[in-house]
Amino acid sequence: MYVQLVPESATMTSLLKILVIEDSAADYLLLERFLHQHGVLSELKRIDNYSELDAALNEVWHVVLIDHDVPGMDLQMTLQTINAKNPNLPVILVSGTIEDKDAVGLMHQGIADFVLKDRLARLPDAIKRAIDWVEERRLRQEAEAALLESEEKYRLLFESSRDALMLVTLPYGKVTRANRATLELFSASNEEAIQKLVPSDFSPERQPDGQLSSEKAQEMIGIATREGSHLFEWKHQRLNGQTFDANVLLSRIVLNG
Repeated sequence: MYVQLVPESATMTSLLKILVIEDSAADYLLLERFLHQHGVLSELKRIDNYSELDAALNEVWHVVLIDHDVPGMDLQMTLQTINAKNPNLPVILVSGTIEDKDAVGLMHQGIADFVLKDRLARLPDAIKRAIDWVEERRLRQEAEAALLESEEKYRLLFESSRDALMLVTLPYGKVTRANRATLELFSASNEEAIQKLVPSDFSPERQPDGQLSSEKAQEMIGIATREGSHLFEWKHQRLNGQTFDANVLLSRIVLNG
């Protein structure tokens, strides 16, 4: 079982836990002092080897600041280690020098941003953007999970209903979904057999009032489209040719995508 601990969302006015991967104690102290002087409420911890990294990643952090060249630590491997343990933990590169081409490659590897050590004025904004990105990603993941859960509930309700249910797209009236009760009602062997048809195909040529089923079906669909729903009596025909009477409720719904 894999359990991921996700830190509570943070703002620049709350205490930030910042992991700093840096071999220079002097540069670390400079970072710490700079952030405190510029109003970034933070608690920093410095590490400079994989053993310390593994242990540190068991704690909750809001952002990681990493130097480009830490002896004994390969940058790409370090990024992979962090991402494997916590893919939602943003990493900002803080280095003395970096080429533009290297910066682009690092962004593709998962670096959220990069700041030169002689231009630390960019760091507070970079940290804020990284934290905002994490929050946006968390909200998006929650929304996607809620959507999947909603779709699964809909599918279960649709499939288990004892009423015959089908989805018909407009304007052509193509049947896109039909539940098991619909298959049984119309003597269809599978859903694909239903999906080849339009509503008038489930009817004899004419309705009891003498009107063509194809014309009257469009009339009923038009009423439901305008008013939102429409309940009416209808003579149906199974795929084996047998006719039967039923009440039909047409409801207009809008599906995104």
